[in-house]
Amino acid sequence: MNLQTIAKVVAWASAANIPVISLYDYNGILKTRYKELGGYIQEEIIQDFWAVKKTRANNDPPIVKFHNVHKTNGYTNGINGTKALDTVHIFVFSRNDGKPNIVRAVKDIYLDKFERNSNIINPAVPKSDDEKLIDENTLDSYLNRYNGWSSHIAEAKTEPDLLLILGNVKSTLGFLPWHIRLTEIHWLPSLKRIEMCDFLGTLYKYAKCQQRFGK
Repeated sequence: MNLQTIAKVVAWASAANIPVISLYDYNGILKTRYKELGGYIQEEIIQDFWAVKKTRANNDPPIVKFHNVHKTNGYTNGINGTKALDTVHIFVFSRNDGKPNIVRAVKDIYLDKFERNSNIINPAVPKSDDEKLIDENTLDSYLNRYNGWSSHIAEAKTEPDLLLILGNVKSTLGFLPWHIRLTEIHWLPSLKRIEMCDFLGTLYKYAKCQQRFGK
């Protein structure tokens, strides 16, 4: 897996003022190499920053912050001695964060709502037709907690606006099926072939779609 090319794509997104980026690979390689990836991303952002500096209120390049990586309370990679106000928030997902987390959430909701309530004789049966074992908001909250979505990140949304799939794979490969119900999906060339014009062209198509939707 070419981490440097992935870092370039993330840097392009940062230059386009996209503050929250989710990365996905089926086997979870990115989760194990996030520190190395973070270093590459910061390097690419610094290299590209001169081209967009005039459009930014802050004179320092953004810092990179990973939120849902294991064994950390949030990993930040920045420039020593500078005060960076802008942050690129990055979440890293694998196949285990998709359907397996939905199953996990259903089990945990069951335990939290019923098995810990000694007053319910048969916890598997609702008291009335109006009472649901699981509702959309409850499932949302559990999945968001597992995935590391943080309410203190103002820009973070639990449903990505745009999903970019690199390579000739006509599938989302299990990427967060609960969260992409309204997500616009586009396909791009593979990591070996992708160019900045491919990325910018997709953003242009997405912007045109958003404009038509608003009319």
